[in-house]
Amino acid sequence: MKRQILLTLAWVVAGATLLYSQLGLNLAWDFLGWDPGWGPVTAACGVGILGALVAMWFLGRTAGGRVLQVVSLMVCLVLLGFAVWLVREAKFTPLWYRSGITFLMLMPTAFWLCGPLRTWNRRTAKSS
Repeated sequence: MKRQILLTLAWVVAGATLLYSQLGLNLAWDFLGWDPGWGPVTAACGVGILGALVAMWFLGRTAGGRVLQVVSLMVCLVLLGFAVWLVREAKFTPLWYRSGITFLMLMPTAFWLCGPLRTWNRRTAKSS
């Protein structure tokens, strides 16, 4: 029970870190106009994005209960909805930037699929 609560909290924290790091990068590069610059804010956002994705990769490999799967799926769907909203609103940004945002926000969903697929593979291997 305690493990499930901690894993659920970890998914929420990793999702919030990814969301706010991507939002910070978007505000740093595209607040008043498209002006990508490399500075401390960009570096901090990049580290936050990388850390959140690594955490979600490890979290996606953990097999949890139904509550954990539902909460982590909701986190992934919120991130995906943010990506769709951001791509729709960012009309003056280059295509590579919008594609990168979409890809970054799709990665947690791919990591999330690893857990149920591993459980399914184990069940089919036991039954055969």
